[in-house]
Amino acid sequence: MFDSGILKQLAERRISPEEAERQLALFAHPPAPARLLKPARVGDGILRLSDADQGRYERRGSTSVARRAVTKFVPASGAATRMFKDLLAFQNGAPETEEVRSVREGRSRFAFGGELEAIADPLPAILQRYSQKSKGLIPFHRVDGRARTSFEEQLREAAAFLADAEGRVRLHFTVSPEHRAEYEALYAALKPALERELGRTFDTGFSEQDPSTDTLAGGEDLRPFCDEQGRLVFRPGGHGSLIKNLQDLAANSGRVVIKNIDNVAHPRFWPEILRWKQILIGLLDETQEAAFDRLRRLKSDPAAAGEARGWAESRWGIPASGNDAAELLHRPLRVCGVVANAGEPGGGPFWVDGSGGPSLQIVESAQVDAKDPAQKALFESSTHFNPVDLACGLQDEEGKPYDLSRYVDERASFVAKKSQGGKTLLALERPGLWNGTMAGWNTLFVEVPLITFNPVKTLSDLLRKEQLPA
Repeated sequence: MFDSGILKQLAERRISPEEAERQLALFAHPPAPARLLKPARVGDGILRLSDADQGRYERRGSTSVARRAVTKFVPASGAATRMFKDLLAFQNGAPETEEVRSVREGRSRFAFGGELEAIADPLPAILQRYSQKSKGLIPFHRVDGRARTSFEEQLREAAAFLADAEGRVRLHFTVSPEHRAEYEALYAALKPALERELGRTFDTGFSEQDPSTDTLAGGEDLRPFCDEQGRLVFRPGGHGSLIKNLQDLAANSGRVVIKNIDNVAHPRFWPEILRWKQILIGLLDETQEAAFDRLRRLKSDPAAAGEARGWAESRWGIPASGNDAAELLHRPLRVCGVVANAGEPGGGPFWVDGSGGPSLQIVESAQVDAKDPAQKALFESSTHFNPVDLACGLQDEEGKPYDLSRYVDERASFVAKKSQGGKTLLALERPGLWNGTMAGWNTLFVEVPLITFNPVKTLSDLLRKEQLPA
């Protein structure tokens, strides 16, 4: 199927011919949609913690962070273009929308509002300065008279709850190649002043999505899609490709918390938000140590298998009967905060029918067969939403990193039709990072308050009370 020119282009991205053939085969036979059994609900897949349990896990989380390093992993590779969609359309002649009116009327309340005071029409200036930036490089908040980007806020937030016993704060940002230099320059400028102000030491890394995780575009003939110069067209594989970045991090950091770059509230709301971060870490610590204890016991006492299987089934709903007890427990663990569904676009927690039986999964709308009325109704009946608020265990009881690729459900990939140069192409997106990429992980869903979820998807979202000083 592949001539020498195509093989050379694949080799440049470290994509094997076998992997390319696997991707092309998915265009001909796309993966089946997820099969939802029912939404996870409080008491049936979702934990609701009592006040006493909240206090206990908060204390345990605080102690655990001081004792065992936790890294904050922040996907920040997306451009901010979608934030400015309505403003760009209006500039190109589209009718004025509520988004455009809100931005005009609220111009003085933006963190960067001072830059616009002398400008009659702020929209062109806003677009010129910010529409091509990464979200992390846009001023989100004004604190004590100074504008702070969401990148700076992520650093400060981590310093408030993730410092170890020596005061070291570990973060890792995944960024796009075109924005990496600007992130690194901003970090170099901020680091000395933040360390003096906060009494912390920052240990921050940056990485990009590996080119080997890009996916081939396919043509309608199910062969590789090529551009006008005859070169293969590759597309980013989606945020699920970041599992490789997470794997690289696992060698030195056994635990991570994951949070999107745009999900950060004004610091006046942080006390309650960070309390729940420590609660999730505390629950991760307790659950992981309980699993490790049982794994150690199994090595010397095979008779402990029955109790271990029963504990695993009661803890995260894995069908234990007939399964190897050690295999049930020897998996990466994620504790996922979920919020009450307030109509935000995105996925939620569900019981899903898989090859190993029912399991708890985060499911996005793109994974569901919208033509199946029953499946569509199940998806729409979800009571909770995934805000991407995770505490994860990446190392086993011996401190060795799990091979995260073993736990990916490739059936959660999906194919979409796109266009380029007036031609239709087929685009393959890998399983999402917290969807199919973590499908084989052990999972706990925990109800967290809505204040912990403060995404900025449009520019006017920065005018919500959660993003303003008062």
